[in-house]
Amino acid sequence: MIRLVKTWLTHPLTRGLNINDPRTTFLRRRILTEKKFLRLIYDEWYRSVAEGLPPGNGPVLELGTGAGFLDEMCDNSLLRPPDAFSLEARS
Repeated sequence: MIRLVKTWLTHPLTRGLNINDPRTTFLRRRILTEKKFLRLIYDEWYRSVAEGLPPGNGPVLELGTGAGFLDEMCDNSLLRPPDAFSLEARS
C-alpha cells in the first residue's frame, strides 16, 4: 500500500531516482518552477520565513534547502544553503 501511494505521489520526472541523487534535486527545482500552484505555495512559505529572519546582514544557514529558492526571497547576501553541490552549475 505504501509503495502504491509513493508511486502516485512521485512526479514522473523523478520516478525511480534516489532521493539523495543530485539529479533528483535539480529536477525538483525544475518542477517547482513549472508548477505554478506549487510555486505559489513555496512563495508564501518563503515570504513567511524571510519575514522571520533577524534584520541585518548576519549569516543565515538554510538547512534542508533541497530544490528550494529562499535565496531569491531574501535580501540577505550571506544566506548560504549547505548543499554539497550547486544547482546553478547543473542548469
